[in-house]
Amino acid sequence: MDDLIKRKGQFLTRFLHSLLASIILVSIIVIYFSVFTNEINGLTHLSVAVVVFEAAILFIFKGDCPFVFLHQLFGDERSFFNLFMPEKFVTPVILGIGLVALVGIVLLVF
Repeated sequence: MDDLIKRKGQFLTRFLHSLLASIILVSIIVIYFSVFTNEINGLTHLSVAVVVFEAAILFIFKGDCPFVFLHQLFGDERSFFNLFMPEKFVTPVILGIGLVALVGIVLLVF
């Protein structure tokens, strides 16, 4: 594969991951905002759906991102979270984000 195509593919894969991660994090923020303001609306429902969908995807893929194949296709040796932190922190951070999201959803329900 041409080097320019690989670099563009790596950039697009990382950009896609960044966009999806941002959407998930904003969804968690919206959930907590709804908890603190005690106001549930369509955006809250959409945010919960996004978080639950992401959890289901991670469950189906046994904790691995389904886009790993894109990283490998373009010869990217580093997964998305490895761009920001060492490998030993990735799993605890992902579990921590999941726990924060779960607590937000539980607070929203009760």
